[in-house]
Amino acid sequence: MTSGGAFNRTGVKVVPIPRITPALLPEDSLSIRKASNRLERDLIQKALELTGGNRTQAAKILEISRPNLLAKIKEYELEKK
Repeated sequence: MTSGGAFNRTGVKVVPIPRITPALLPEDSLSIRKASNRLERDLIQKALELTGGNRTQAAKILEISRPNLLAKIKEYELEKK
């Protein structure tokens, strides 16, 4: 095995997990709701880019209804200006 680390009984290298203190984290970094919203917004943007802005096709790619996509586009302010 390689040197420079601790190994458990099965020979798997044990890597210590650094402690995360609240002072090191942005306020919302662990918010599932905010992370989900960011992910949803990014996926919608990507689907719209892939389809050249075709909302019907984007909704199909995202596996959501077109009216639901339109509401999310408005919610995330993704409308073309």
